[in-house]
Amino acid sequence: MDGSRFPDPPCPLPQHPAMAAALREIGARVRRTETAAGRATVLRRGPLRLVSRGPVWNPGVGAGPRAAAFRSLARGGPLIVNAETAEDAAALAAAGFGRLLTPAHLAELPLFADPDAQRAALAGSWRNRLRRAEAAGLTVANRPFRPARDGWLLAAEAAQRRAARYRALPLALVPALDRALSGSAEGAVRVLSAHARPGGPALAGVLILRHGAAATYHIGWSGPEGRAAQAHALLLWRAMTWLARQGAAMLDLGAVDGDAAPGQMRYKLGTGAAVRALGGTWARLIPPWR
Repeated sequence: MDGSRFPDPPCPLPQHPAMAAALREIGARVRRTETAAGRATVLRRGPLRLVSRGPVWNPGVGAGPRAAAFRSLARGGPLIVNAETAEDAAALAAAGFGRLLTPAHLAELPLFADPDAQRAALAGSWRNRLRRAEAAGLTVANRPFRPARDGWLLAAEAAQRRAARYRALPLALVPALDRALSGSAEGAVRVLSAHARPGGPALAGVLILRHGAAATYHIGWSGPEGRAAQAHALLLWRAMTWLARQGAAMLDLGAVDGDAAPGQMRYKLGTGAAVRALGGTWARLIPPWR
């Protein structure tokens, strides 16, 4: 399969062929499988294999063929699936998988061609943040990712991870994704940064991944001055409107958890995003009979 082109229909970033290519580049063991029902990226970690938010089904594929596809995937050895939908969860149960974790939730932001409609969808408190940022007179740079120029944002993200003690996808994946996505859209990995003056140091930055009709918010950082000026709201707003002009229909803002991080959830939903439940995490450790 040609990993330089966007698949049709659109798929989540973990199932995009560019993600498979980028993972291979940084040394991961990845396999792309394709059947009459759909296609899946399978990541191997030791004896276990993982399908994250997949497979991507062909149009019209129902419950029976989905269950059969999951049984076929399980014949290759122990398999864990982070299901994309409740329909996939039902198919996994029918295929003999057991549920390990309840569904996570995503914040998905619809993008509108009309900026006025996009602004009208903002919550009042979020709109006020944006007004304060716009009144601060910040300069915003919106450019394709370049490792030599934008390494500061990856370094800031690494420091942020150490301070907050959280783990995420390897930062080496960003330049690898840039190379994998470059054949499908120039500047598909995008960095937006806010500055007090043109050419001055960055007060905040975000990194967005554009993949077909969708995009994913991947990294966000703000320093003290950036937080005081609500620079992140301005950068996210500029990312929304830029993505809409490029033809993207949805921005994935990542996971939300009202119990563990209620403030983060309110912030993400204040953009006009909607919460969508995934299908939970499922496993089958013993391959089915052929």
